[in-house]
Amino acid sequence: SEMESDSELFDTDDLFMEVSSQREPETQQSSIDASEAVREVHGGVVDDDVEYVTPAQLLSEMKAAWQNECGAPCLLPHVFDIVDPLLEQITEIENAISRPNNKDKPSVPMHQMEIARIQYILNDYMRRRLHKIEEHARLVMREHTARVTNGQKELLGPKELTFAHRFASAETRLYHSAFLGKLPAPLQKIPVPALNLEHLRCFAKVLKDDVEDVVASDLIEAHSEVVIQLPEDSIHCISFASVKDHIENEKILMM
Repeated sequence: SEMESDSELFDTDDLFMEVSSQREPETQQSSIDASEAVREVHGGVVDDDVEYVTPAQLLSEMKAAWQNECGAPCLLPHVFDIVDPLLEQITEIENAISRPNNKDKPSVPMHQMEIARIQYILNDYMRRRLHKIEEHARLVMREHTARVTNGQKELLGPKELTFAHRFASAETRLYHSAFLGKLPAPLQKIPVPALNLEHLRCFAKVLKDDVEDVVASDLIEAHSEVVIQLPEDSIHCISFASVKDHIENEKILMM
């Protein structure tokens, strides 16, 4: 698929691998070193005792979140805790490769191309989420509120929540001016139908060895269920509702 072909490009030309395996002298710190460039985000030295998440790890998590969002029929909890630092790190690396000592290096065009690919993933991730919010603005706001109340991971980011409120308000004004205002007061309501995820199937790959079995509807006998085992590295065509929790817990990857 198009998504898979784009994702594969990162396997052979990873921008976030260090160009050199050895630290360069202080007089040459302006040379391209993605790891060091990211460590300078706050203009200081990173404490060795502080756990440091590498750009490569962030990119790997971002690719998985993007792939899940592309394959999921509904909105998944946001990962802006990955998006925001990844954007900051891309900015730092862009600054690093634009330095005078680096601009003429033959590797710079490859780094620029890789940055463009990463930006495509980020843009497409946010674009798909906005599209799902526009389709079901009231539903996602209701689910977001329920998740916050129950102490679950938030469905929407702060800016997405603001967008959903504004979109729903604009849609309500449009409906009232077009036809709802002409109906009796008891009928001037906009329904919020829930998505039926039981009949939506997806391809999913099991990433870990401790994934619990799931129960899904039997496609052969009506009104019956089957227990599906999920061993590590296995691939299934399965009801999305059955594996939704495992996807959110990063135990299953959408394909």
